[in-house]
Amino acid sequence: MAEGTVESYRWERGRYTTTWFVIYSYSAAGDYYSGEFNPQLSWKSKFIRSQDKVEDNLKTGYPVGAKFPLRFNPDEPQWSVPFDRQALAHPLTAGT
Repeated sequence: MAEGTVESYRWERGRYTTTWFVIYSYSAAGDYYSGEFNPQLSWKSKFIRSQDKVEDNLKTGYPVGAKFPLRFNPDEPQWSVPFDRQALAHPLTAGT
């Protein structure tokens, strides 16, 4: 286990969807690493048509600088996954 820190975000546009990723950093075995994961946003975010509102939902749920637990492979510490992909803070709802 280690502690990850949310650093930034990125997105990929597919044919019909946009996928967001949380980029994070962590320290393991005396070195620093980074990783990314596809967050598990509120189910209501699936019904938000505005890309800006989805981005706001992501940034509210996973604020830059937020700390979260993650697991890494001690034999290959560059491989990591968040312990849980649930939002770290309360994300916005579709009505806001």
